[in-house]
Amino acid sequence: MNVKSRKIAIDSQRISGEQNQLWRGMGMVSGNNSSRLLIDYKSEHPDKYNELLNLMFGENGIGIQHLKIEMGADVNSSSGTEPATMRRGEEKADLTRGAGFILCADAKKINPNLTLDMLWWSEPLWIEKEDGRSDGADLPKKKIYENRYKWYRENLNQAYAKFGLVFDYVSATQNERGWDCEWIKYLSKRLKSDKSAPYDFSKIKIVIGDEVGTWNQANLLLNDEELFNAVDVIGSHYTCWSNSAVTLLRSKGKEVWFSEGSSPMGYAKSISRYDGNGSGLNGLNGVLDIANRIITMYPGGKMTLYEFQPVIASYYDGVTYCHKQLITANTPWSGYYELDPGFFMSLHFSRFIKRGWAMVDDACFGDGKAAGDGHAVGNATYSYITGCNPETGDWSTVITNTTCEPIEYNLVLKNRALTKAEEVKNVFLYETSSWRQKDTLKKSKLKFADGIVKVTVKPNSLITVSTINCNPLEEALSLSTVFSFEDNYVLPLPYQDDFKYTDYPSDFLCERGFAPLYTTDEGGAFEVFQSAEGNVLVQKIGALEKACEWGGTPEPVTNFGDDRWFNYSAEIEVKFSTDSFGSYYSQNYGGIGLRYNLPDSGKNGWWLQLFADGRWILNRNKKGVDSGRLGEDFEPSVWHKIQICAENEKLSGFVDGKEIVSLNSADFAGTNISMQGAGRAAIFSYYEKNQFKNLKLMPLGNKPYIKRIDNLDEGFNYIENKTSKWQHSLMDSFKNYKRTVSKGSKGAVCTLTFNGSSFALGGTTEKSVISVKIDGKLVESQMKINKTSSREILYFVDGLTEKKHKVEIKVLAGEIAIDSAEIR
Repeated sequence: MNVKSRKIAIDSQRISGEQNQLWRGMGMVSGNNSSRLLIDYKSEHPDKYNELLNLMFGENGIGIQHLKIEMGADVNSSSGTEPATMRRGEEKADLTRGAGFILCADAKKINPNLTLDMLWWSEPLWIEKEDGRSDGADLPKKKIYENRYKWYRENLNQAYAKFGLVFDYVSATQNERGWDCEWIKYLSKRLKSDKSAPYDFSKIKIVIGDEVGTWNQANLLLNDEELFNAVDVIGSHYTCWSNSAVTLLRSKGKEVWFSEGSSPMGYAKSISRYDGNGSGLNGLNGVLDIANRIITMYPGGKMTLYEFQPVIASYYDGVTYCHKQLITANTPWSGYYELDPGFFMSLHFSRFIKRGWAMVDDACFGDGKAAGDGHAVGNATYSYITGCNPETGDWSTVITNTTCEPIEYNLVLKNRALTKAEEVKNVFLYETSSWRQKDTLKKSKLKFADGIVKVTVKPNSLITVSTINCNPLEEALSLSTVFSFEDNYVLPLPYQDDFKYTDYPSDFLCERGFAPLYTTDEGGAFEVFQSAEGNVLVQKIGALEKACEWGGTPEPVTNFGDDRWFNYSAEIEVKFSTDSFGSYYSQNYGGIGLRYNLPDSGKNGWWLQLFADGRWILNRNKKGVDSGRLGEDFEPSVWHKIQICAENEKLSGFVDGKEIVSLNSADFAGTNISMQGAGRAAIFSYYEKNQFKNLKLMPLGNKPYIKRIDNLDEGFNYIENKTSKWQHSLMDSFKNYKRTVSKGSKGAVCTLTFNGSSFALGGTTEKSVISVKIDGKLVESQMKINKTSSREILYFVDGLTEKKHKVEIKVLAGEIAIDSAEIR
């Protein structure tokens, strides 16, 4: 077999040594609600919170060097809302709202050299509108600039006053939504002339760009001297390649950044069963694809900073773009978290190419091309990046191989460069060849022979060759708790919250922006308010106060708890805002829901909606399935208790203790109303300042919780023969659990093996017919299934004997797409 080979010349006379061209390393974007649950880790498990900080920002962790946070506006900026620190122009900025500024303060304690940045997706309405209301007059541009600078300034001032934070950068352009050159100039002038600032604002650098895959602002900088002088950094999102205008800007001293880049999305553990090579690392949006983006951004675009969005998934599953992270931390009640394969991939870079190192231009190369939706790097054969420290003589080269054959590299040291490394006569190999820990960052020694280091890179693997002698795997794991499966325990039911938190320090609520435990908002802003009646939960955003959209924000909803909850009841008391008794009276509502598992939809799961005019609707996702009206004596200005119960396929709803609706599977026969999978609880509201209190969640039956397995996990087995064919999508929509799905049409057979007494098969179909055998016995000869959607149930069985079971599902007509199984 002919093995591909390539020479890499590492020449210290061919380095990019200018200050703006030095390596900046790994960055982090914290926005879109992605870090929200970290504040719950901080309160419930401060030891685990500190571990997470060290894993993200510590020298032996990812070593994040730059943290950019969202300046929130209470609108959904993709995976949730980031709360506004200033909802009114006269309001003092409250930087305890959201996780962003809190994270900045705590991260700086771990890495004092961390640089800070802030960026806006949308802005509070008072910046653009008279009286801060959507029905107010549009403000003139000069006033908008003044207000916007006031917003920036107040956040910077309060960050310094409360946390002692000095921001190094501010991003001037609205994230992924265009730019205003005159505003950029205005911001620069104001920062440079602000004499009453708590520190020298003139030293704050301005970042622009934040386009998706383009560099349109580069030419604007080159053609406008004032704009050029105002800007220090230009960045773009989701592209590894720039253009000649960017190259020219770099030569003129501007920094170039990959200012938002993806984290790996693949569920490596299980896709390794079907990826053809067993590594779990390859494929679109997989670990090696992201590694190739980090590599290619330098030779392809001269970018020196890669900002992961996000580093940590500290929001709930099912949000827009979910299953995309280096670390998963979304069960704060247990303190459990997971280091994903992408975390260890990042160490190949962060532990060996340090911030401030020079890049060896001739030893950086990537021949991959834009793939997938244009964000990915595909068809790469040779892909590598090299950095060095001319002062110490250390150097490191990171190489990927996404081909099916090994590739031999000869690393040649030229001009007796990096002499300290030559004197040592040793370099080290760190190799990752699969998602398994035993195959991660495996260390071995390499030796020089005639000034050459030879190394063979296995197919579907990632290596670092370096003079740095360390033990990155062991050192990273030493920062982390070794968890068992049992440590990831379900948040137990009953669960109650009166929003008083008397068992916590007296400043508990005010130091977290009055956010209740475990909640994440998809629309609106739910905060605890100290009323005359005691603590209540209030939806804070009125219909006329909502900021301009960035993408799309559902009507107010906050979801919370454990997505392994299945059989339970959810109850809360609601009192309608008296403000709604005018024009919005009939539209105003409050609601309580359960089995909420797809926040991307906003309105999700089963939920009972009570209107201020006495109407009620039982909803499944966005569609009402039953409705009615309470009596003429309904009084909207007093508290009303609303409750919804779900036990297997039976649903019931109550208002003030009286049952108003009861349904079961027979009521849905022949319809497109399918069973909801397990999920969290949720509180719903209209855009009015409605109040809620006395949340109570109670278990129903003797098995209220499920264990969820992915369609590619070992419990599933797919029969492949002439009549049974399955198509496994290893990188699918985020609406599918773990982004995987297995599709089978007529004749396709699969089995599910599990221990328990109940199972639910999750997935989608337009219309299909299946047969089902359980432990060899035919229990369904022709089961007709109507349309099901993401995170819903195709087939459900309860009441089996508690033991090991084997289920066989055969597709008789149509097509099914299996996403998961829920076992009890």
